[in-house]
Amino acid sequence: MFFYTVMKTPIVYLLFMIVLYLSCSPRPQSPADIHTDLSNNKILQLSELFDRIRYIPLETPDTALIANVQSVTYHNGRYYLIAENTLYVFNRHGQYLSQHNNRGRGANEYSSIFKVKSSIGDSVIYVSGDNGKGHIVMAYDKNGNYLKTLIQNRSFNMEFNVLENSIIISDGRTVSLYDKQGKLENEIRISPFDSISFGTSNHLSDFSSQEVIFSCPGSDTLYFLGKSGITRKISLDYGHNQSPEQFKKSLSNPITFPYFHNFISLGKTVLDLIVIDQKQYMIQLDLTRRTATVCDTLVNDIDHTIPYIPREIVENQGLMVLPAPVFFHFIQPEQLSAIPALRNLTEDANPVIVVLNLKSSSSCPWRTCLPSPILQAPIRNP
Repeated sequence: MFFYTVMKTPIVYLLFMIVLYLSCSPRPQSPADIHTDLSNNKILQLSELFDRIRYIPLETPDTALIANVQSVTYHNGRYYLIAENTLYVFNRHGQYLSQHNNRGRGANEYSSIFKVKSSIGDSVIYVSGDNGKGHIVMAYDKNGNYLKTLIQNRSFNMEFNVLENSIIISDGRTVSLYDKQGKLENEIRISPFDSISFGTSNHLSDFSSQEVIFSCPGSDTLYFLGKSGITRKISLDYGHNQSPEQFKKSLSNPITFPYFHNFISLGKTVLDLIVIDQKQYMIQLDLTRRTATVCDTLVNDIDHTIPYIPREIVENQGLMVLPAPVFFHFIQPEQLSAIPALRNLTEDANPVIVVLNLKSSSSCPWRTCLPSPILQAPIRNP
């Protein structure tokens, strides 16, 4: 009877419903899904991740002397490199095919370019840069010829990546998803640091053909982004979390270097390359077991030369580009002569593409990896 009388009072009834709703709502999850201790570290063997290394010296014609390579990708039997605002094309054996520099102020020209990306199933490659008016993403044919500008954005220094069905760009706060024709399909605002002005402020790291990893500097939350937006997220605990206010303060502190995540996806394993307080760390994340291991040293136990860390993963291959003088500086003469592809290398030659084959036992086939069901269930876009 008392309960019935109380429920007749509208305000009390409303309060009752609020309390009932809160009591039934799920409790907030722990702020960290993956923990690690930066003081505990191990030696990482290259053979744990890769099973073979190949070297592809790039042909060195007088008309195509390359320095300061910024980006590389592989697509349909050809390597594409960007260096000093020029797009270079080589075949799978490293033979020079062509170069393209469209710098200028015209409608089909650019002020600078800095990244090239490819996507399985596409007949084109994608190049990002700026044209003096903002960030642009352009399509090029397989021979390196300009086709059209797909995206024009007023912001500069944006991050960019390509999925199987989408082109993604980000200014550090807002992630924009476009279709392959350049039509805007979705925008997501996810950065917790709205009061901080960034230049190049985030990474859209490769994860699979369907997803990329988005991260903000100073933040330990990883967002997995697909065509429909955020699919899930993971929180990391490296024992160095910062609030937006702390991070903003550290930007003006010359002693403390704020950390920026740089993820390299190797199937089920992700390497996180970070700098904290001017010290570099390489953290191996196992997304299936939800573990993180600090790797103090990377040892190349495959051919005992340079401990390579790829910067681009394409079709089960890890790619990186090293200038020829690097080999002469780090590798002993007998090691250099033991690698057939490098026996005729000279210090004034073009760079060498280092190709590392992913181990099939340590990761699912690249571009066919499905998101691990252990990770968080899909969440709503903020």
